Amino acid sequence: MANQRQLTRLQNITKWNQWRKTQPNFPVDLIGIDCKGRNLNGIDLSRAVLSRANLMGVDLGNANLIRANLYGTNLQAANLCASDLYKANLSRANLSKTNLSMANLAEVWLSSANLCQANLTKATLELADLRAVNLRETNLRGANLRGANLHKADLRGADLRGADLRTTNLCGADLRGVALDRAVLYETDLSEANLSQTHVLTANFERVILTGACLEDWQINSATRFDGVLCEYVYLKSHHQERRPQKGNFRPGEFITLVQ
Repeated sequence: MANQRQLTRLQNITKWNQWRKTQPNFPVDLIGIDCKGRNLNGIDLSRAVLSRANLMGVDLGNANLIRANLYGTNLQAANLCASDLYKANLSRANLSKTNLSMANLAEVWLSSANLCQANLTKATLELADLRAVNLRETNLRGANLRGANLHKADLRGADLRGADLRTTNLCGADLRGVALDRAVLYETDLSEANLSQTHVLTANFERVILTGACLEDWQINSATRFDGVLCEYVYLKSHHQERRPQKGNFRPGEFITLVQ
């Protein structure tokens, strides 16, 4: 249960931030609060405990949420543009249709969170934990996902054009219909990923792991780079159908011949 005195302080953002400056290490307990639709732009909620709070539609633009605990919190349709969520815990949070453009989400915990149709344009998600996250139809154009863990994430219909996916773990991820044009995937793990109907025009797949991936109807062009790709076999149809090669593994150069 939230601290009543702190709830009262929260009514005035200026005074709240002044209090946080004088008492930076004082525990902030806002568990389960209901701030639906409030304007909290620029607020300092660093290290605050906001688990299971209702922050639906709240304006948290430019907010300081460094290391905040937002486990299971409802942030649907909230504004978190340019906010700092470094190392925040957002596991199982609802962030559907939330504006996280240009936000700092480096090293956050987002496992099993719902980010369906969220706006993450130019957001930083470097080294973030995004295992089994729902990113369907999410806008990730120009986002930095270097080293992030997206194991078995659902990215169907997401826009990743121009995104930085170097050394990202996308093993077993669902990327059906994803736009990856001009994305950089250097040393990315796409083993067992579903790349059906993806657009990878002018994308860089240098040293990417593609073993066991499904490449049904994916779209590439002459500028799509496959230098040093690591691939033992692929599937040309969903549900592990049309294995190539039919038996054993690719011999040197066979994968490039298949896709080009």
